[in-house]
Parts: sequence; C-alpha cells; structure tokens
Amino acid sequence: MRSLIAILMSLAIVITGCSNSNSTPSTQPSPGNSTSPPAPPTEKMVLKYAHPNAPDTIVGRFATGLAEQVAQRTEGRVEIKVYPNSQLGSVNEMIEGVKAGTIEMGHNDFAAVAKVFPDLAVFNVPYLYKDVEHASKAMNPNTSDVLQELNEKLVAEANMRIIGSNYYGYRQLTANIPVYKPDDLAGKKIRAIPLPLWITMVEGMKAIPTPVDFSELSTALATRVVDGQENPLTTILNNHFYESQNYLMMTNHMLAFLAVHINEQSWQKIAPGDQKIIEEAIQEMTQKSIEWGLEEEKTNLEQLKEKGMNVITDAEGLDNAAFEQAVSTEVLRKFPEWNDYITRIKSLAGN
Repeated sequence: MRSLIAILMSLAIVITGCSNSNSTPSTQPSPGNSTSPPAPPTEKMVLKYAHPNAPDTIVGRFATGLAEQVAQRTEGRVEIKVYPNSQLGSVNEMIEGVKAGTIEMGHNDFAAVAKVFPDLAVFNVPYLYKDVEHASKAMNPNTSDVLQELNEKLVAEANMRIIGSNYYGYRQLTANIPVYKPDDLAGKKIRAIPLPLWITMVEGMKAIPTPVDFSELSTALATRVVDGQENPLTTILNNHFYESQNYLMMTNHMLAFLAVHINEQSWQKIAPGDQKIIEEAIQEMTQKSIEWGLEEEKTNLEQLKEKGMNVITDAEGLDNAAFEQAVSTEVLRKFPEWNDYITRIKSLAGN
C-alpha cells in the first residue's frame, strides 16, 4: 500500500511539471532580449533673460514674444523668463551676469557687450549701414562672416555668444537747445553710453560726452546733469524724454540692432534640436521687430510733435553731412584697427 502511494505521488509531480512547462511564459524579459527602460524626462531649462528696456518697447516686445515662441515650440522644455527695465542690474551688471552665468541671456547694444570683447562695438559704428536690410544681414550670425569670426573669439574670451539681434531703430539727437551743426554742441554735455565708441561719437559731434547709465537717464535730463541725449524715437517717446528736451534733431546717426547674447555653458546645455528652435524663433522675431519698428517710426515723430518737441530736419537746416564727416573722422582716428571689419561689413550691402 505504501509503495502504491509513493508511485501515485511521483506521477502527480511529473504531471504538474508538464503542466507548468506549457503555461504562459513569465512577463520578465530574458537577459538576451531585455528592452531599455524609458529614458528619464529631459530636464527643463529655465533661462533668465535680462534687458534694460520697457516691456512695451519694440525690443521689450521682442523678448516677450521670443519667450512665448520658445515655450510653445519646445513644448515647455525651455522656458525663458524675461526681466525688463534693468530689474537684474545696470547694463554692465547684466552683461557681467551673462558672462558669469548668473544670468543666462539678454539683449544689449553690441557696443555694450563689447565691454567684455571690445571689437564687437564695430557693429555700432555710426553711419555704417546703407539701410535696414543691410544692418540686419550684418548683425545676423547666419549671414555675417564678421560676426561669425568675432563670435568665436567672444566664446573663447568671454564665455558667451551672439545668437541673433533685434531692431532698435535709427538713433536721433535731442537737446534743450536747437542744434543744426556739430559746432552748436560745443561746450554742451550730451549723455554718452559709458562705452568707448559712444564717447568717441559724442566727441565727434563736438559735445562733452557725459556717461550716464540708461536707468538713470531720465533723472539726468530732468536735473540738467546733461543737456541732451540720443536714442531711437520709440525710446524717446516711451521714456518721456520730451518732458525735459525741447528739440529733436533727425540726425539718423546710428542704425541700431541689439545683440541677443547667451552664456556659453547655458547654451551647450540646451539640446541641439532646441537650440535650432531658439535660433529660428529669434530670426522670426527679428523680422517682426523690424516690421514693428518701421511702422512705429511713422507715428512716433508726429506723437513727439504733439508732445511739444520742436523737430529739426534737413529742411530746417540740419547739416547731417557735417555730422557724418565729423563723427566718422573721429571714429576712424580712435579705432584704426576696425578698418578691415568696416570694409567687410559695408560689402554686405546689396549682396
């Protein structure tokens, strides 16, 4: 009897083993056919974008629009947080912040970024560009061989790069006296951006260059620390400079685009596909800023007249040729090392 029970138990074990061999295989992957686990989600990049302008200016709207476009096109992988109105410091402090990486990106005059790499100021040379199209091409890293060359040096020496630009406009002269020719400014204090090129330009205008940071300019004009300044019409209007300046001289002495610059380490942390999205968004927003700027300049002049400014143009006797001659002579005297760059930039006109 015990032998029979032993035999039956052995048969049961065999049958059970056969049954298990035909059951549904385990869902655990075998070592040879394992699949990779899902990749961890890409870390979201948050880029602080600092600039000195009001949000409702052309360049302020550029920054806001860029942030919106990048957030949408990267599906939130890259977020640009815009800090306008010098919230993160003076122009110099913002640029030093981008160099150090405490601020990821921003926009400023090329001559301001030249604080960390002097030759970049060549893009702000007065009377350099034939027209807006020429200027846009010269300050686009995709189309300007000069900017490409200087960008490589900027990365190596200052830990940042230029990834685009935005339209700021033709700069005009304002003062609390009428001005028709450079000699009219003799002995007058004209605000100069605290940069070598701007100081040279104002000296070429025969005035006394007086460095004042943009965040302090309204107060300097109101208290007569300076007798005048120069900026695009939209800046003159939006910052209420007409409240302390009676005369507007249409000198068109500089066609300004602002450099969009980014910390190099921050740039390299961005995935190549998202870098391309940012570059494309900048190019599209640059064109929008040009359209906005040209349209606004049609109305800004009339608005400033309505605010009480006396406008002096060629028709009223403004000698723009004398201003161009005086300023260009002084710039070439102070910056002879830029002759090759200037020649190459001028050659882009009409190409």
